[in-house]
Amino acid sequence: MKQASPTPLLKVSDLRVSFHTETGVVRALDGVDLQISEGEIAGLVGETGSGKSVTGNTIMGLIPKPTGYVDGGEILFDGEDLLKLGSEALRRIRGKKISMIFQDPFTSLNPVHRVGDQIMEVIRLHQPITREEAASQACQIMEMVGIPEPSLRLRDFPHQLSGGMRQRIVIAISLACRPRLLIADEPTTSLDVTIQAQVLDLMVDMNQKIGATILLISHDLGVISETCGKIFVMYAGRIIEWSDTKLFFERPLHPYSQGLIACLPRIGERHARLRTIPGTVPDLREVPAGCRFHPRCPRRTEVCQSERPVLEEAEPFHWVACHRWKE
Repeated sequence: MKQASPTPLLKVSDLRVSFHTETGVVRALDGVDLQISEGEIAGLVGETGSGKSVTGNTIMGLIPKPTGYVDGGEILFDGEDLLKLGSEALRRIRGKKISMIFQDPFTSLNPVHRVGDQIMEVIRLHQPITREEAASQACQIMEMVGIPEPSLRLRDFPHQLSGGMRQRIVIAISLACRPRLLIADEPTTSLDVTIQAQVLDLMVDMNQKIGATILLISHDLGVISETCGKIFVMYAGRIIEWSDTKLFFERPLHPYSQGLIACLPRIGERHARLRTIPGTVPDLREVPAGCRFHPRCPRRTEVCQSERPVLEEAEPFHWVACHRWKE
């Protein structure tokens, strides 16, 4: 893994995002804070509906308007607040300096265009080069992501490729302009375990070869533990713990984090049923007061039900938002 710089390439502060729906306002993000240093691979984990994908889409400027809107906060990328940029300025950054791998290659690729054309489109959008030069670059990036005979595969349509190859094409598109930040939103969800391992190895390889900083969004703690140097845990639109990955798995501090780790199946252990965290993620239209996890928390007290905990540094490289972590 490439050595991370101490200076944050991405710093998200007090980010708040809401969506208007027919049944009320959904507060998808409510004060999200995270930062990633250049050259780092960081993981963002949490249950479905916790706000992980919304975080990635907001950084990319892909929140659908006017249904979705940013209530406040800032997203500093290399010191520049992305939320203050106009649509044209964002288009110049998106794909060139920041790229995103979406979780489903079936919907990420256009079925009626050849995969080579889709890679070249990104290259020519950000570079004043000819189609022949773009094709040469597309072959190079396809070879880099492990696609055999790239000059022949340029003319293939998505349906002619396997699921693993389609995902490699999606990764090639995201890396076409060698972005500084790569957001990977559940990039292995639709793949079998063998291809999952290959894609994850590929992402680590890209981190080492071109120095890409990566934010890996996943619900799979196993994937995060093997790939990332830092982990952010999200629950109901808030970051509730973040830490060095090794430290996190050795000593999780938040009851929710402890519950997630306890749910992992372990080789050699036999249980009648897999462990679970009681209850469900709250409806983001009517979130509970205080700590949002308190209705499911076995250690809750009165203060948990009335006062919102703030992130505090429990130890070096380990932050947690919990009233009772010291206990």
